[in-house]
Amino acid sequence: AAITWVHETNGEIIDPHTADGVTVARELAEPDENVLVLETAKPQKFAETVIEALGFEAPVGEELADLLGRPQRTVDMADDSQVLRDYIEEHAVR
Repeated sequence: AAITWVHETNGEIIDPHTADGVTVARELAEPDENVLVLETAKPQKFAETVIEALGFEAPVGEELADLLGRPQRTVDMADDSQVLRDYIEEHAVR
């Protein structure tokens, strides 16, 4: 229902995880309160769900098509939040 509501309200297409955030935000927000919900995934990743909600597939824009065409890179690391923090600090673009 949230995927449909967002699309009907402002024309955006959201993924089902973001839709969960929208649903909770709408339930908890005060009537005169603005709420920001961050997108957690691209709706194209959940094509079947989007088609079920809206009747069509979310278009793949040029930027996403470029990203999907790039090689996937992974980094193996220890299950340790400090190791992750250190990696981000070392590799962050400044």
